[in-house]
Amino acid sequence: MTLNGDKVAIPAGTTTVLVDGGKGADSIVYTGSANEDVEVAAGKVAFRAAQNLIATGVENVAATGALGAVAVSAKTNGDAVAVAPNAATFTANGFVFSADGFTKVVADGAGKASIVLSGSDGDDALIVDGASV
Repeated sequence: MTLNGDKVAIPAGTTTVLVDGGKGADSIVYTGSANEDVEVAAGKVAFRAAQNLIATGVENVAATGALGAVAVSAKTNGDAVAVAPNAATFTANGFVFSADGFTKVVADGAGKASIVLSGSDGDDALIVDGASV
């Protein structure tokens, strides 16, 4: 993991790492290695695997590598999710999350959040569950 430009080694045997960005502009670059699932909401991201990484107060998070499912909670007016076959981004009130290397994205939107999907040349699946689209 890279935190604000500095490489941070997570010791073996560590099960949970908590990062509180506090004030200022903070960034995390995270490389997944074991099909980790990711949960994202405005200002919070959690990587779930043998070593759980939970970050709050971090304005910019980039995830790459062997990610599993990315679950995005876009619940506030102005939240935006964009998903393409090899990249996903989520922006919300000064928070930016980007990911590649995932197996699927689940986006939960409410209010006036926007979700934009771009398909590939292959057989893509879009499942919509909600009162209005």
